[in-house]
Amino acid sequence: MLVCSTTQRAVDSTNVTVTWSPLPCADHYDVKYALSHKDGCEQINSLMYIYDHHCTCQESQTTINGLMPNSQYVVRIKAYVNGAYGPPATTQITTTSVAPTGPPTMVTTESTGQRNLTFTWSPPSCGGQGGTITEYVYELSNPNTGWNTSARISVEEVTINELLPFTNYTFRVTAKNSVGNGPFSEAVTSRTLEAVPTVPLNVHIQSMDNVSVILRWSVPDPPQGIITHYNVRYRRNREVKPMEINANVTQLMLRVTNLDASTTYFFQVQAVTSAGQGPWSEAINATTKIGVPGPVWNLNFTERTNTSVTLVWDPPLKPGGLITGYIVQQRILEKPYQPELSLPNTYEEVVDKATLSRTNLEPGTKYAFRVWAMNEMFTGAPSNVLALYTKPSAPPAPSQPTTYQEESTDSTVTISFAPLVSNNIYVSSYVIHVKKSASSSRPKREAFTPIRYEDSIDDYTAAEISKQNLTDKFVVGDNQTYGSYRNAPLQRGAEYQVRVGSVSKGSEDVGLPNALRWLISTKNIFFSIQCYNVSLNYGVITLSLRHIVRYNAV
Repeated sequence: MLVCSTTQRAVDSTNVTVTWSPLPCADHYDVKYALSHKDGCEQINSLMYIYDHHCTCQESQTTINGLMPNSQYVVRIKAYVNGAYGPPATTQITTTSVAPTGPPTMVTTESTGQRNLTFTWSPPSCGGQGGTITEYVYELSNPNTGWNTSARISVEEVTINELLPFTNYTFRVTAKNSVGNGPFSEAVTSRTLEAVPTVPLNVHIQSMDNVSVILRWSVPDPPQGIITHYNVRYRRNREVKPMEINANVTQLMLRVTNLDASTTYFFQVQAVTSAGQGPWSEAINATTKIGVPGPVWNLNFTERTNTSVTLVWDPPLKPGGLITGYIVQQRILEKPYQPELSLPNTYEEVVDKATLSRTNLEPGTKYAFRVWAMNEMFTGAPSNVLALYTKPSAPPAPSQPTTYQEESTDSTVTISFAPLVSNNIYVSSYVIHVKKSASSSRPKREAFTPIRYEDSIDDYTAAEISKQNLTDKFVVGDNQTYGSYRNAPLQRGAEYQVRVGSVSKGSEDVGLPNALRWLISTKNIFFSIQCYNVSLNYGVITLSLRHIVRYNAV
């Protein structure tokens, strides 16, 4: 006989009470059940019935315990009548939901960016869902913050943006159904990628002197990666050319060298990661201290007379600050015409420009000049010495000489030097010039050229005699050497012009910077050209005075 009108009552997540209409004369009832749909996520095709117990005839219900939440069961009831079981009555029951008992599974980091992370996961395992999963809640944390709970989402993937580059984040997620939230998953830690760094912090000047500045700074916060190095750039105030850059600085400081003294510079620092260069810090400025000026250079002269000289020079390459003026020192090195005199003390003059005209100098005198640059605090190193002669004054022409015809021979003629001697201090020596000419020729104004007899037998210098060694008489043609000139014998039957000149020496080297040596002046020879027609005929010398020519050969 079939049991009819089976119903379920008082169902919860793990228990259910099944009732039915009792049959007359039933000895007892046989109750079995089987799981047909597990946790709403797994269909059971092969049912495995579990025997519950016998019920007495008077009973019309039974309670089944230990069921799985959120699952369907098939319950089968048979009545035992007159020694046999009748056909079964079958009913389906469904347990109620509970909050998930299992966490989401397979939590992984799907992708990583500089400022975002993408996580994926799967629902809790079947049997741990406790009901239909409606949404998820995740939490994210980093070492600087606690767990931050997110908004609820309904899919098994999330991309979290606005994160810090190169930062470790820990992620976990929980599933939620209509009853409540389940446990959190295992935490997964991932790190965002490196990005260009932020600005270095606390950029400041630690110390400075007149040519260098020590710059310090702190690591960017956040660094947004591994700082590989720093770049430092700087420029002068109001300078428009590209800034100087010191690259690949690996420490948190840099000494910037080879700066100009008393100059304002602007400095900036930049951090670099594998992702690239970060922004430059705000510019800070520093003014180097005033330093000692370097030496002026290219000390030279532009004009030179017998009593004056105009000096010029270039300012120091390293002025050490604002140049306020120059000290020019003048010192006599040599007085060729007064060697016995003691030299006077040095003379100094302060000028504000890189030039000076010195006047009231002595002619034919060797002077040494040096220049110092001055700034607001210091006097610099001296320049190289410029040594030069003032031009000599024109010495007077010699007086008219006399001759000694009675002492002449067929190859010589004797003249008197006594009237030639001058007290002029600038006359240093005398020269005798011999030139062969025709008897009818007249003396001409000619430039003096110091040619030796060996080079020109018809026009040559026969002698140069210092004023100190001058004698009363001089024999032209005595075949002796005077001051490197050969006084060659005269030719019989020839006619000569003999000239006597006074010499002023100013032929000296001038010391200039950079190892240059320039020849500044030449001899000044002022001739009172006493032109003799000297005829040598058979040992008889005839001397007739033609005229006097004064000539300056420079």
